[in-house]
Amino acid sequence: MVDAHRGPEAQQAVAAAVAASSGSGIRSPQSQSQSLGSGAVSPSCIHLTMAQGAVVAPDLDYTVVVDMLHKNAAANLDVSYGGGVVLGLTSPVGPTDLLDVVIGQLNFKRLFACARNKLWWMTPEWRTSTWALPPETQFLLAEMAAAGPYALLLPLIDGDFRCSLRPPAKKSEGANGELVLRLESGAPGVKGSRWSSALYIGASWDPYELVDRGVAAAAALSGGARPRTAKVLPPSLDGFGWCTWDAFYSTVSARGLAQGLSSLEDGGISPQLLIIDDGWQMTDVDPPMRKTPAAELADKLHVEGEPRRLLEATQDEFFYESQEVMAETAAQLRPGTSAGTVMPTLANLGPQHPPYSHSHSGSADLIDMNSMDSTNLAAGIAAAGAQQPQQ
Repeated sequence: MVDAHRGPEAQQAVAAAVAASSGSGIRSPQSQSQSLGSGAVSPSCIHLTMAQGAVVAPDLDYTVVVDMLHKNAAANLDVSYGGGVVLGLTSPVGPTDLLDVVIGQLNFKRLFACARNKLWWMTPEWRTSTWALPPETQFLLAEMAAAGPYALLLPLIDGDFRCSLRPPAKKSEGANGELVLRLESGAPGVKGSRWSSALYIGASWDPYELVDRGVAAAAALSGGARPRTAKVLPPSLDGFGWCTWDAFYSTVSARGLAQGLSSLEDGGISPQLLIIDDGWQMTDVDPPMRKTPAAELADKLHVEGEPRRLLEATQDEFFYESQEVMAETAAQLRPGTSAGTVMPTLANLGPQHPPYSHSHSGSADLIDMNSMDSTNLAAGIAAAGAQQPQQ
């Protein structure tokens, strides 16, 4: 049996309470009108229910998946189908545009999270403590024991509010797997006090089945795009393709493309699709067309003629030389590190460099940006600066 926060006697009490509480919970106006996904439930699915302040698995001797649920949390019975549980919440502080609550204590051994790090982008993270979870976690897969079972937690969109998972404020508060659920509207004038579908919780012996089922449930609840399993994929996806981003980042070049394609063909793999990816499109005015601080200073000082031209030319020269220094630095840094990943992007306008082999190790090096090797970074900048020709 999977280790849980409660002992056998307490689990028996939970089991007895399941039948008694089967009729309680949140019910929406569309009573029993919405189903989470369609089709038969997989044999690997572990059915969950809520009782005695916990989300439990009756088929696993009432093993606790999430314990010590917030007192204002309740199961939404109208949409808790397909083996999962959807939790709703009532605000303990009245109407608000932002609410953080410790939703409960998660029973787990290891965690895999996807957290938002940009407006439209998420990165994967691996953790062994909820206190170390990144903020803006939008997907959390928990390994409850070696080789399973697994639990999935998906914060949802409820009306004008979106939810996310976060670490507790203090490390000591995460000692028992505490999880913070944030609900926010993003606008001070948009307030709420009751949310019927804030968090989806599912469990399974098969993590792949669990993710497919959970994403389908979240899509049905939050009203986003259809899940991949419900889409017809185009034939073009049947062929192997290569995206250049992880190989070159923003320093992609024609020579690098040719060498990359040649290397793949030498290995017996010939891409049918090539995506040239040098980063997000920059929407700012290009530096040569931008009014520089030097030009603004010249305006304030009423500098005109040759002195103004010299002032602006000096700044332009400094800008481009600094870009070249960063590009040289990127070539000196060890691939696979945080600095080695960031610098090519910063060096967007620098010269092209011979491609080098990148190793893609997920976010293991990005767990803490303080882990960036400042000594190597400084040495790389110094070495690149030393290589710049003297004017």
